[in-house]
Amino acid sequence: MTCRCGAHICWRCMGIFPAQTIYQHMHSAHGTIHDDEPVPQVVHVNDPILQAEQQRELLRQAELQRAAAIHNHNANIAAWQRQQQERERQHEEGRVRERERLQQLERQQEEERVRERERLQQLEQERVRLARARLLQEERARQQREELMRDREIHRQLEQAGWFGEQARQQREERRHQELQQPAIQPAEQETQRAQDEAWGCTIM
Repeated sequence: MTCRCGAHICWRCMGIFPAQTIYQHMHSAHGTIHDDEPVPQVVHVNDPILQAEQQRELLRQAELQRAAAIHNHNANIAAWQRQQQERERQHEEGRVRERERLQQLERQQEEERVRERERLQQLEQERVRLARARLLQEERARQQREELMRDREIHRQLEQAGWFGEQARQQREERRHQELQQPAIQPAEQETQRAQDEAWGCTIM
């Protein structure tokens, strides 16, 4: 038998099965798909009262069978619905777990991105610090070179001044020595010679 909902009902045990397994069930559980039970023989009697009783009994048995079939059908439908609900519940739980897993993965990725940004910021700060330190070191080295050059220039000037002073001193000594060896000269000539001596030499500015 086939229900309007699409379920197939075994007319022997009133079980509900899908279309793919109904015939396999009837062969394995009942041995056949045909009606092999003996058909009850209807006794024809002429007694109207007995016939009425038999009709009522047949109707009662048919009603009982129909009620049992409906009960089994409803029970099978309820079981099928429970199975469907259980599958839907499991499927929903699976979706919830998958959603939670994706959310957890997204949080982990976001945390990783935050850590990566912080690491890059630290690297940038370290690069800036090293660049400033290098510039400061270069500036100090430049100042030291300039100071060294100034010291060398001052030393050179002092050496030049000392050399010229030594030359002037030697020349004065030579003139004094020559004056001691020459005869006395006139006062006017002495004055002229003294002026020349005072004008001799170089002045270092």
